[in-house]
Amino acid sequence: PTADKAGPILEPTPAAKTQQSKFSELPSRAKVFCYGDSLTAGVGDGDIQSFSPYSRYLEEALTGQFPDTDRPRIEGLVSHKGLPGWTTEEMVAQWNDTQHGLGGQLDRISTYLTDDSGDDGGIIVLILAGTNDLRAETRPSAETILGNIQALHEAALAHPMVKRTLAINIPSGGFLVDSPSKKGVLREVNEGLLAFTQSNPKVLHKRFPFRFRPHSPYFTSDRLHLSEKGYEVLGKSLAPSVKHLLKQLACAEKAAKRNSQLVEATADGCDEEDYIPAISDKPFNGNVFCYGDEHTAGAISDEIIDESLFTPYATFLEKELTGELEAQSSTTPKVDHLGVHDWTAKKMLEKLNLEYVGLLSRIDDPSSPSSFDVVIIMAGTNDLFVESDATTIEKELLQNIIGLHEAALSNPKVKATIAVDIPPSGYLEDHPIKDTMAQNVNLGLLEYAQSNPR
Repeated sequence: PTADKAGPILEPTPAAKTQQSKFSELPSRAKVFCYGDSLTAGVGDGDIQSFSPYSRYLEEALTGQFPDTDRPRIEGLVSHKGLPGWTTEEMVAQWNDTQHGLGGQLDRISTYLTDDSGDDGGIIVLILAGTNDLRAETRPSAETILGNIQALHEAALAHPMVKRTLAINIPSGGFLVDSPSKKGVLREVNEGLLAFTQSNPKVLHKRFPFRFRPHSPYFTSDRLHLSEKGYEVLGKSLAPSVKHLLKQLACAEKAAKRNSQLVEATADGCDEEDYIPAISDKPFNGNVFCYGDEHTAGAISDEIIDESLFTPYATFLEKELTGELEAQSSTTPKVDHLGVHDWTAKKMLEKLNLEYVGLLSRIDDPSSPSSFDVVIIMAGTNDLFVESDATTIEKELLQNIIGLHEAALSNPKVKATIAVDIPPSGYLEDHPIKDTMAQNVNLGLLEYAQSNPR
């Protein structure tokens, strides 16, 4: 985007500080601030007079109330500042600018949050930036773009009022379709963002909820900006992560009022893990079961059938949780897995109790743990190879995957489940209709997860 970089300054309204949120886990004084380029401003189809900022839909998902303005404002739970045309380099260089810089905006919000008694709240910062760097004539490297985004997060976290940040992947766009080199830069930056967040417990990572496809309902005709529906999906997709961060702030606030002494689960809705950073030094002592198809099995090609050569993600998940690779552990693995080759989600649902390979059969196996903290389900890839009506497959696939979760949650041994998206692939890139089906199923899973606390 190349629109004018100036924009409205955040100005509080007299009634702003009396607004009450419906979100029960909200800290008494908190703010979610979204910062970025035109995708944060909510520009649609290149028209800087038409805005649908995702922050409005995020606030609606958090509070149940839809803001009555699409312009930046300081009141309410969620506010935003989007700078059409700005690159990450410009955002870093203008950090302290009172009108446009992230640092300047944070100072204004801090003044607003601090009350007369000196008590202040916390700010959660969401950063979505980098699209304009990919379009710049200077062609900055992935290392440069990533370094700038990291600098924004690190500088934000150095601000005394900022408690957490959330890094959102740079989305794909139509301008990347005919540029393999730019696609490569995009991939490198997003992979680097993930690695950055994994090494910093105060930064959460969020993958963009959809990819660009011709005729996608989530993009405008300029193939760069999002449609109103696209901004809505983006905002709502961020809500679970932001709710988690807000709950951490709320629980930290309650702990401070109890002289920072942690307690066991109490009526205030805070468990011990809610008071500590997202990455804990405590060893994991629970049980996880990963279930799915060949992606869960860790197959690396159709030609290799020797399971000793597979690389299941469960092994690496266990290492992250316990510090040990599954093969190195002398005890029963804390993260077990079962991936059934070529099985569709439909077949998994039909064969729930099939000995050894069925989901419920494996959960109830006498050798299994007495309980599972979480069951992770990754299914649906093989369903997309079925030749049938696209609408029918899409609807049935979503219901079948949800059925797997409902079946697992109906078992008293299972405390919670995690729904993993159908992953992108070269096959889906070559079959746009199937790719759209996968994205729609993934969005359906997101809505299901948002409506089910387990």
